[in-house]
Amino acid sequence: MMSVGQRRILIFGAGVIGSFYGAKFAEAGIKVTLLARGKRLDMLRREGLRYHENGKVKRVKVEVIDQLKSDDIYDYIFVPVRYDHVEKALHALKDNQSPTIVTMTNIPTGYAPWLDIVGDRLLPAFPSAGGEIKGGVVYAQFGPSALQATTFGEVNGQESERVKGLAELFRKAEIASSISKNMTAFQITHAAWVVGMNKVIYTDKGIMSHAEAVSPETVRRMTSTIKAYVGVLEKAEVPITPAKFKLILKVPDWLMTFALGRLLRTKMVSDVLLGGHASVVRPEIEMLDKSFIDFLRNKKISIPDSL
Repeated sequence: MMSVGQRRILIFGAGVIGSFYGAKFAEAGIKVTLLARGKRLDMLRREGLRYHENGKVKRVKVEVIDQLKSDDIYDYIFVPVRYDHVEKALHALKDNQSPTIVTMTNIPTGYAPWLDIVGDRLLPAFPSAGGEIKGGVVYAQFGPSALQATTFGEVNGQESERVKGLAELFRKAEIASSISKNMTAFQITHAAWVVGMNKVIYTDKGIMSHAEAVSPETVRRMTSTIKAYVGVLEKAEVPITPAKFKLILKVPDWLMTFALGRLLRTKMVSDVLLGGHASVVRPEIEMLDKSFIDFLRNKKISIPDSL
């Protein structure tokens, strides 16, 4: 059997998530190739893959390419791109013969559109990291594993050999991970939570300031909106996944508002939700919201006013 270190992986997209996971894999001795374009490609070729950790800028060497041939085979191809870019990326990978394509993004509707493009090569996942790239350096971190580890699993819920192999890759790179037996429900639940949290901080002028976002009034509205989004899943017959997210509907509003306020004041959540790249991800959140509402309408679910 091929050892973890012998496996070849491609990161299709060298944004903050792809670069951060790529750095962690490479640091663990796994063979990593990054596919990048434009200025990011030039930077990676010139400076290598640089990331910030414990107050220092570290550098790891990875292979960098700007195009992928159909017969260039990898054990896993990771696709860490935004929801509004996924289908374009999958079409670009359609003719490549690699056996497993690991998507790493939100999806609020189920996998049919992606399966139509790449078939059963699809292995959906969701990252547990966030951050930004400044001056060519990746500033990112993983969230608390108790809240959410990197989550992945087969569309049909089976614990296949490639799922076990991916778990080994994450273990070797010391990335906390979790195998889900219902990724569809997990991702729809996550999308509901993320949209409910993010849309409250968007204004006609852009993104709220940190002070506005953590104000009692905003956090109370966020509590109400998140509960509305997650609550409608039951009507749509989507199991709230993981089960601990059912607490969102059970805890009193005042307690959830208190917990959200504390969460918003943590550096990682504050950086991801309100940092410099927040305006960049706004189109993705708005597209997720629209897709989620369309998903509910297709199921003949009446749309609550709070959505």
